[in-house]
Amino acid sequence: MEQEPFAIQMLKDLDQIQKINSENQLKIIKLQEENNFLKKQNKEKDSKIETLQNNSKIERMQIIQELNQNLKSQEILKINNQFKNENLNLNQKIEKQKQEILFLNQKIDNLQKEINQILILKQNFESKNQILQNQLENLNLKLKKNEEKNVNEISQKKTEINQLKKLIEQNQHLYETELQKERINYEQKLFKITTSSSNSNQEKLLSFYKKKLMEQKLAFEKEKKLLEKEIEKVKKK
Repeated sequence: MEQEPFAIQMLKDLDQIQKINSENQLKIIKLQEENNFLKKQNKEKDSKIETLQNNSKIERMQIIQELNQNLKSQEILKINNQFKNENLNLNQKIEKQKQEILFLNQKIDNLQKEINQILILKQNFESKNQILQNQLENLNLKLKKNEEKNVNEISQKKTEINQLKKLIEQNQHLYETELQKERINYEQKLFKITTSSSNSNQEKLLSFYKKKLMEQKLAFEKEKKLLEKEIEKVKKK
């Protein structure tokens, strides 16, 4: 009786573990999608930075070539200063983009760590789930063996009870048969006594035979009670 609630609790634990595994699986999928999205953003920013750098270099070279051909030295110097400022601004922008990329990479790393932790947790849950499954199978097997054992024991007890009942019936029949024989015998003897003995002898013999009959009856009752006690013992096992 104590094993059934334990088996029910184990089934509830298994249901809870499977529910948690499903929730963790959904969380893993969501984190992986976010991870892929951040990686995509990272690539787009890298591409944008590279494009900006390439465009800046190409435009600067084209302008320098034109200035060298058409402008005076002072104008070239002015434009060069302008390019320097633009280049500085561009470098600052690039640096900012790099910082954003580093931040995104750090976030990606953190997400990956969290995913790894969830995977470890999932493995632990699956391991515990398998252990509980094995325990449940062992418990079911044990319960099945106990049921088979109880069925065999009950069958054996019923057989023993039936045998004892049969023995009581046999003894009852034997007692009644023997008692009938004794009565007939005593009646015959009493008849002889009444026809050949004095009243005093008749009473003594009659008392003697009554006592013998009572002793036989008490002996049978005692044996019957002992057999009934044996039946009760078998029933209680």
